[in-house]
Amino acid sequence: MTLGTLAEWKPKLLGKRGLVPAILEAMLHLMAESNDSAAGSLNLALADNQHDPNDPGAADEEDEDFDGTSPCSIAQACLDKLASSLPMKYVWEPALAASVQCLQSGEGRWRKAGASCLGNLAEGCQDPMREALETVLPLLLAAASDPDKYAREAAMFALGQLAEHCQPEIMRFQAHVLPAVFALLDDPLQSVQGISCYVLETFSEHLTVANVEPLLPQLAAKLLQLTQSPRLSIREMSLSALASTAAASEALFAPYAAATVEVLAGPLRATEERFFTLRGRALECLGHLAVAVGKDAFAPYLPMGMASAEESLQLEEPELHEFTYAFFGTVAKVTGNDFEPNLAALVPHLCAVVSRR
Repeated sequence: MTLGTLAEWKPKLLGKRGLVPAILEAMLHLMAESNDSAAGSLNLALADNQHDPNDPGAADEEDEDFDGTSPCSIAQACLDKLASSLPMKYVWEPALAASVQCLQSGEGRWRKAGASCLGNLAEGCQDPMREALETVLPLLLAAASDPDKYAREAAMFALGQLAEHCQPEIMRFQAHVLPAVFALLDDPLQSVQGISCYVLETFSEHLTVANVEPLLPQLAAKLLQLTQSPRLSIREMSLSALASTAAASEALFAPYAAATVEVLAGPLRATEERFFTLRGRALECLGHLAVAVGKDAFAPYLPMGMASAEESLQLEEPELHEFTYAFFGTVAKVTGNDFEPNLAALVPHLCAVVSRR
């Protein structure tokens, strides 16, 4: 943690004294020696206290008093600070070389460290990373099928970071990346499934109608399947990815509308607090579906969506309210003048919210 602070406040000092390679080596070693996930913040996002039945060690790894500060997470935070704070000339070349060396290791723990390092470099070093995609992607795709579960997780984390920070260049490689993501949507470990949903969601935000068409049948089927996962975090991620896919597919998504609404019905009625994010994601997905299929095709589903949205405003959860306002805005755009009957109930609420702020 001290190294991360030094990187933030004394970046040139670390670079000029030639300390970066040694720090990189130490952080990679820390991740390799750790028995924890190296999937960035995603390993915490997936920690919803539901054990994976296909991962016998998961229950032992989870600690209800754990605050997220493991040696592995500290190393990742330090790498992120190095990439975002130091001049790139000090960080990029030694970090890339060290990551590639780790990814080519015969040991899964080092492949995990190498993949995670690339993921944590993606934002701060995005310009040279774009130029190195042809080098790093084959290594990450190999790690995506690694027998080591943490290597697979870290590879998916890195691919998601690249998809987020290396646009639009990475879309040139979607024909290679997306099949690997699809394969891991069927991974026996739920944590890998969930991170794969994150990658897919990020890619889907940048897909077009033309390039999503050949992928859509397989993609929609797998996402609909994951919405039934026993793990809450995976259900949330799969709904988010399904929403992005509907948005990218536009009218092509029409054949999947009925099946999508069927899986949304339960979350749209959820009233337990722990399901409020899931309910919000379901509203978001339904709104994207409305845009994709258009007013007439969406008409049969509008009453259910409006009922859920109106009820959501009565639940004390600000995040859910944000999803709800977005849903109202989306549906208003899709339905046009047909939305007018809903204004009598909605406008007073919105005025009250604005007055409180």
